[in-house]
Amino acid sequence: MSATAFTIIALGVGLLIAQPAIAAIIHVSPALPLRIPFDSSLDIDLNGDGVLDLNFSNNSQDIFGHPLNGTRIIAHELLPMQVGHRAVDLAPEVWIGSSVPAGYVWSNAITHLASCINAGGLVCLGTFTEGLGYLGVEFQIAGATHYGRIAILPGEDFAIRMDIVEWAYESLPNTPIRAGQIPETSALLLLLAALLFWSARRSRNR
Repeated sequence: MSATAFTIIALGVGLLIAQPAIAAIIHVSPALPLRIPFDSSLDIDLNGDGVLDLNFSNNSQDIFGHPLNGTRIIAHELLPMQVGHRAVDLAPEVWIGSSVPAGYVWSNAITHLASCINAGGLVCLGTFTEGLGYLGVEFQIAGATHYGRIAILPGEDFAIRMDIVEWAYESLPNTPIRAGQIPETSALLLLLAALLFWSARRSRNR
């Protein structure tokens, strides 16, 4: 190995060791979607630290999100005479952070996602009833605030069931994330690969 290549690798390793200080998206994608069971509930630990962050309940007619242990959900502002918050299906480009768009609030209360009733045919109402949607969440890791989103898909026949497809959150506290954002290849790793490629070509041309 050339001295130049060795130097590049050493530099890359040193920078990678410093990665915890760099914001990165943590993406969790179960092998199979997590179903919110019919007439039951589903617990979610977003970062795998043993502390539950959310519970989703399905009473065979309504599906609700229950924030746990300091978690909050982005919901619509309460209207006059309205009882209970409705969750927001965020557009992919919306940023999830300490502030939210007008008309939305951070809610730590039980939040409604969808309802289905049989009225001469199944009728489903609510936020998460029309294809893949994104739920914005704020939760705690070791006392620090992190932001993330959960991808939710209603049942194929729009029956009263939902699947948690995947979720993602920022590794650094107080760092916003876009609702539809997915992890990208680290710019640092791309730079390191380019430098190694350049070093190899330079060595061959000697």
